[in-house]
Amino acid sequence: MSGIFESIVCPAGEGNPRNSEASLLELKDGRLLLAYSRFYGGSEDAASGDISGRISEDGGRSWSAIFTLRKNDGLQNVMSASLLRLASGRAAFMYLRKNGDSDLHAFLRTSGDDCRIWSEEVCCTPGEGYFVVNNDRLVQLASGRLLVPASWTADTARDGHYRAVVFYSDDWGLTWHTGGQRLDIPGRGAMEPGVIELTDGRVWMFLRTQLGHVWQSFSEDGGISWEAPSQSPVIAPESPSQVKRMPSGRLLMIFNHHPLARTPLTAAVSADEGASWSRFKNIEDNPAHGYSYPSILFVGDRCLLTYYLDTGGWNLSLKFRSLPWRWFEEGAG
Repeated sequence: MSGIFESIVCPAGEGNPRNSEASLLELKDGRLLLAYSRFYGGSEDAASGDISGRISEDGGRSWSAIFTLRKNDGLQNVMSASLLRLASGRAAFMYLRKNGDSDLHAFLRTSGDDCRIWSEEVCCTPGEGYFVVNNDRLVQLASGRLLVPASWTADTARDGHYRAVVFYSDDWGLTWHTGGQRLDIPGRGAMEPGVIELTDGRVWMFLRTQLGHVWQSFSEDGGISWEAPSQSPVIAPESPSQVKRMPSGRLLMIFNHHPLARTPLTAAVSADEGASWSRFKNIEDNPAHGYSYPSILFVGDRCLLTYYLDTGGWNLSLKFRSLPWRWFEEGAG
């Protein structure tokens, strides 16, 4: 399969104004499983919604009918899926259950039969409060440790200031523990963190901020303790970034390369573990649209992306794009 192809895999429509925050998993038989937030009670974050899914048997060119992966058993919704193939071979499925302004938690289920039967859920974010965990954020380190990065506030309606905290599990997600400290940044705080393991064994955290850049922190003990956050060289608005390691070993970042707007949606490559970035390429650049909450999955020689498309009026459709991962490394820079 060559070239680049894309589709509006989950278009917004009447009674379903928002499809967003997705994750992808390659099943053992080569099919793709897509999990995403499907809102049917409005477009706002507190509207009613569930985690829905679709299956592709041809690398994302066509998709099955929509089905429910996790029904809405929250007082508001369930949303923000993460799918991950664990080192054990089991599939992991993480999602948020939102009950109110002071009750948002992440939960994990695993499957040993490739997503047909799931284990009982386990809460990944012990403690009280409102824990924001983005889509496609569950990470397993080389040691086997699982990490869930979250941004916390006691009550999002009363206090819109967030602090980043990382939860970890050393028993394949059966029990979860809280990292050593909560990280803070000026403005609305340290928002929507993501983490990735670096080649020297450190864990790098990248953060959404209101300060015109991605901010960052590093851990030398597998995500338990963290250094004080600092500004990275990456210009970005108040929107989340996503980083994954390419088959070449370089890091790929998908983000909004603009200090204020969620357009364009840009890719950049780092050959020095995030210290610097080059080969900036726009994936989407319509100034009238918004693009955000990306997910990344590498399958063979392909890079598979999802992200929401906002054409105005807060009607969000989910977009899928497949392209050769080497495309990101081509060109000068």
